[in-house]
Amino acid sequence: MKKRFSGLLAFLLVLTLFAQPVLPVSAAETADNVIELESNRTLFSLTEARTVEVQADFGKKVDLSQLEFQFEGKKLSEWKKWVKKDNTYTGDPFIKVIEEPHFVSGTKIEATLEFGLLYDTDNLSNRTIRTQYQQIYW
Repeated sequence: MKKRFSGLLAFLLVLTLFAQPVLPVSAAETADNVIELESNRTLFSLTEARTVEVQADFGKKVDLSQLEFQFEGKKLSEWKKWVKKDNTYTGDPFIKVIEEPHFVSGTKIEATLEFGLLYDTDNLSNRTIRTQYQQIYW
């Protein structure tokens, strides 16, 4: 019974990592100029793909091709899905840009991101997957 309780507790603690606000998502015009994004979602899930609409006001017109999104201080391209056969996080992108950044009014920019299924499943009861939580990028 203690093992089950400990496992459940560990699982809940990992889920709290994804229950943080989306404030770390940022778009950078250059490496030196990071702007925090406003978002329409504050919770993410390991068992459900979710989209998030983000927006920022740079205060001036910027070159959209020079924008780079980041999550938790890493480029989106660095966030990879877990590959079972290799037991590594080297799969397809976990976070994708669904709608490219575009101006909506003046200097305000919007974009849509998708946070997929990190383990390509909505069932995390598999022990092989549960042992991977500690290795997720944090």
